[in-house]
Amino acid sequence: MSKNALSPEICTRVVHWTRRIDLPALCRTSKVFQREAEIKLYSTIMCANINTTYHACESIVTQPRLGPYVRLLSIYQDQRRNQREPFPYRFWQMIQIALSKMRSLEFLLIHDPVAFNSWVLSDIPRIPFQLREATLRFSWDLHLVKFLESQNKLRKLSILDGPEENAPQLEPGSLSMLQILDGPLSIASALVSDSCPLTHIQIVLDKDSRMLTFVPRLYIVASTLQALSMLNMPEEVALDAVETVASVCPNLRYFGILPLPLPSNRSNRFHRALMVMHNLQTLELDIAQWSPHPTGVLQRCLPAELRIYRPTLEYVCVWVGTNRTLWILDGDRWNFHSESGQHPQLENFWRNA
Repeated sequence: MSKNALSPEICTRVVHWTRRIDLPALCRTSKVFQREAEIKLYSTIMCANINTTYHACESIVTQPRLGPYVRLLSIYQDQRRNQREPFPYRFWQMIQIALSKMRSLEFLLIHDPVAFNSWVLSDIPRIPFQLREATLRFSWDLHLVKFLESQNKLRKLSILDGPEENAPQLEPGSLSMLQILDGPLSIASALVSDSCPLTHIQIVLDKDSRMLTFVPRLYIVASTLQALSMLNMPEEVALDAVETVASVCPNLRYFGILPLPLPSNRSNRFHRALMVMHNLQTLELDIAQWSPHPTGVLQRCLPAELRIYRPTLEYVCVWVGTNRTLWILDGDRWNFHSESGQHPQLENFWRNA
């Protein structure tokens, strides 16, 4: 080593404090910095411009040393662009080849605007990685099933589509390490089993969802389940769902998003269900059907009322469309924080319970 060469420890510290935008220039400064700078630069590939993503993957394909550095790959388009415009076929071809080089990949997000290119995952001759987290916006098909069956260490899964009655099904025992699931009712039905230790579930319901036939099956994961989020719950079945969830999963720490009946229509069934859920800390409510919508001091009455029946409550989130008010217990007083333009499916309250 030259007397003037920097030690590996110094190089690491310099790279650590270098802005990501300056890393390419640091790579070109000298070979002393190149390796450490490349490790940091390629460990995360996340850009809303698919051309940039394409060129990053092209570098990984042409430079074999780079592939093992990648731990996170995120493929999506800037929301200001046309989300329904398909990505070019050559783009998916490059992604597929690059994936075959990423043996250290742990986090994968792919948002396919048309949801039809799941072949990019299953046609890899040999999948070299085991993911910890995956967010996949593909239609459910055999390609997606084969890929999921190959991921034995997956702990978090967010998925656009689930299996219909005649669609390919996952092999029993698949995803045996899965803890956090976000997806439609059909995928939840397929994965609620003794072999899947689910702790957090978010289910996206639709008008045809047979929710009340699914909810009793949650007893299978009742010993591990800490959070249950059910989006788009029909108001006419909400009380039945709440009672059933309380009876089969009384240890939940989070529950939502519940359409709360008007005080004049509310029975004691809702309060009795809360009394059973003795660990509940966070509750999310939807009062969009109320008229007028209570705000300020009037809305504070809601968390105050509910805590009478469930003294463990610390957070109550109230939704009106895309407007959200989070009530937080501070001593004996409820303080609030309001935001607009939010989307319930993108919030993380249920994940953090």
